[in-house]
Amino acid sequence: MKKLFLYVFLGLLWCNISAADIKVLNKYVDGKEKEIRDVDKRYLRFALYVVCVDGLKFLMAEDLRDNVVDVEQMIGTNGKPETCSMD
Repeated sequence: MKKLFLYVFLGLLWCNISAADIKVLNKYVDGKEKEIRDVDKRYLRFALYVVCVDGLKFLMAEDLRDNVVDVEQMIGTNGKPETCSMD
């Protein structure tokens, strides 16, 4: 019985391992689409990214001073999640 419990436990741990494909589509700083340099991080408060994760769009806001990240899924006008291509 102990071996059966161990095998079930290890099987559940093995099945929980996953990886996501992530691609940054756009980067916005001060309302403009541009790259963020290390020098800019001292003066800017936050940056916005549009990210594609496994075919779904997300909006990621990064606080550059406090290293805090907030992620929200983008919903279309029809109430369904927006999709993107990973190409």
